[in-house]
Amino acid sequence: MSLLPQVLKGVIWTSIGRFYILAFEFFIGIVLARLLDPSDFGLLGMLTIVITISDLLVNSGLSQSLVRQKDVTNDDYSTIFYFNLGVGVIVFFTVFSTAAWVSAFFKEPQLESLLKILALGIIINSLSFIQRTINLRNLNFQLQSKGAILSVTVSGIISLCMAATGWGVWSLVAKILFRDSISAIYFWVTNKWTPAKVFIKSSFIKNFKFGSNLLVSGLIGTFFNNLYLVLIGRIFSAVTLGFYNRAELFKNLASQNIESIITTVVFPVLSKIQHDKVQFLAVFQRLLRVACMIVFFMMFQLMSNSSDFIYLLIGEKWLPAAGFLTLLCGIGIMHPLNSITINTINVLGRSDIYLKTQFVFQLLTFPALFVGYFWGISYMIVAMIANTVIMYIIYTNSLAKLLGFSIKDAFLNILPIFLLTSVVLWANVIVGWGLTDPVVRIFTKITVSTLAFITLSEVLKNRDYLYLKNIAIAKFNQIRSK
Repeated sequence: MSLLPQVLKGVIWTSIGRFYILAFEFFIGIVLARLLDPSDFGLLGMLTIVITISDLLVNSGLSQSLVRQKDVTNDDYSTIFYFNLGVGVIVFFTVFSTAAWVSAFFKEPQLESLLKILALGIIINSLSFIQRTINLRNLNFQLQSKGAILSVTVSGIISLCMAATGWGVWSLVAKILFRDSISAIYFWVTNKWTPAKVFIKSSFIKNFKFGSNLLVSGLIGTFFNNLYLVLIGRIFSAVTLGFYNRAELFKNLASQNIESIITTVVFPVLSKIQHDKVQFLAVFQRLLRVACMIVFFMMFQLMSNSSDFIYLLIGEKWLPAAGFLTLLCGIGIMHPLNSITINTINVLGRSDIYLKTQFVFQLLTFPALFVGYFWGISYMIVAMIANTVIMYIIYTNSLAKLLGFSIKDAFLNILPIFLLTSVVLWANVIVGWGLTDPVVRIFTKITVSTLAFITLSEVLKNRDYLYLKNIAIAKFNQIRSK
């Protein structure tokens, strides 16, 4: 039986679920930001690294190991289930007993009780890892998406009700715990799987041998990626961390999520043509330009409208986040370049290059932290932007050697897109002068800059703009004909 219908159905359901969750979480985030204080989000941000690392330890990469195997028995599922649960209990008590130390480290007394309650999610998640794994192995993306939609919706509504009635930061904790609990219950009810009373040592060793590599990589990446949050929370304050978190959330919404959708759909195509270097290079370059056109356009809009965007969406009290958002857009601009390039290297089977370059990238974290410690968060973000530029040069140099092009070719490939989309930035700067009302200002700036971008693209007959335009027209005509 062909897997194509299942795969297509999975893509549709995954896209629906992802779009809904992004839209709903964005809406919930805006309302919660208006109801709560920046310090509430900052307190939760301080605990991000602890909870994320805890979940990694519980899973240990074993779910991924089960998914990739050709044949998996119920004994395999049961063995990994008991391991996940056992580690979950151990990690829970470890986090529970060290909550006071974490609170003292950040100099925030409230963190102790927050972390002790939030740690319950570690055990809750350990109970549903296998159910999720079974769904993935069976390509049951519909069930996965329905579970995610249900848990996100109900937990979001509960969180809003709690925030509106004065629960403060506890409404954010409740959102996480209810989401995890509803998700776990849903998968237990719908999956119909129950563990057998067995623990097969050989099965565990086989899966852990593969999963341990993912665990180590995940721990290293998570630790370094969250060091910035630790520094801000420890040296500055929960309020400052709250501003930074909101700014990063808005940046990621327009950068990482769009890039992720593009790469998820297109990279299987690259895998099919990896042995034809000429065609592979042509497809990669177009993919990169198209992704950059979309992300650059949105980043320049966000960068030049950050203050009005923050003010209109989440209120005046969050305006200090606008400065962070403007700078973080610089990282957002570089994200599709780095992500697509390194993923292309992985498609070519050179994951060893990824590991080596990741090690370099993590080392670059320390100079940025040093700058942040002595000169402040804004300078730290500038250093982070410099790190992403350095990594793009390293990634591109590695890919250039594999595909036979030069660094100069790579920059010339994206330079027209950068120059074309930068008209958005300059148009917004010029149009914004003299406009005082934030609603009128942001509407006028976005309208004029978008028209300027479209007009310039049409006049110059930019091939990537015309490519996207033709796809949009074809889709519109297809829908209209139905």
